[in-house]
Amino acid sequence: STTYHLNCEDVIPGPTPDEDVFCRFKYRKVTPNDFGLSTEEVLTATPGELNSWVPITRVTAYRTEEEEERDQRLFHSNHKLQKKTRVIASLSDPNAHWWPSAKAQGGDGGETSTSSSRRKRSKRKRKRAHDAVTAVHQTLEMDVKPVKKTDFQRVNGISISAARLKASGLSVKDLHKARKQKPRPDPQNSEASSVIV
Repeated sequence: STTYHLNCEDVIPGPTPDEDVFCRFKYRKVTPNDFGLSTEEVLTATPGELNSWVPITRVTAYRTEEEEERDQRLFHSNHKLQKKTRVIASLSDPNAHWWPSAKAQGGDGGETSTSSSRRKRSKRKRKRAHDAVTAVHQTLEMDVKPVKKTDFQRVNGISISAARLKASGLSVKDLHKARKQKPRPDPQNSEASSVIV
């Protein structure tokens, strides 16, 4: 009974260790409530059945003593006890028991052999699928020829390297403009002009 009067400390972790929240609390005395279930019934029932009988939020809720006593009377009433076998179907099953079965512990050899053969089959299927995918990738890689990247750009039939353009401080656009403004000398016209003069 002395543990109920002690101050207890706990740490609520924050996003960083500097932001941890230290809190003190005291245990309070609550009336024990089994919600109309024995230990064996709790262990035999599935979690879904237990949640349909009493939701976990109701079990862990902070309630007054009057609410706790009302719940205790409600869950121990004859009406609720009759409803219990309908809600928790595993209670009416004669083969259901709360201790682990031999099959669950691996004592039955037949069960483990079928599960291991299923695992082997699924492993083989995964391997075959993986092999098929890698084969497709390999054929795709062989079909696609690597494209050679050249560092040259063609402007009006003349190849100019990117380094040369950069060194001259020109862009491809500037080079095009310069070519359009200054027409190329025509070899036929140059001979004609030299003959005339």
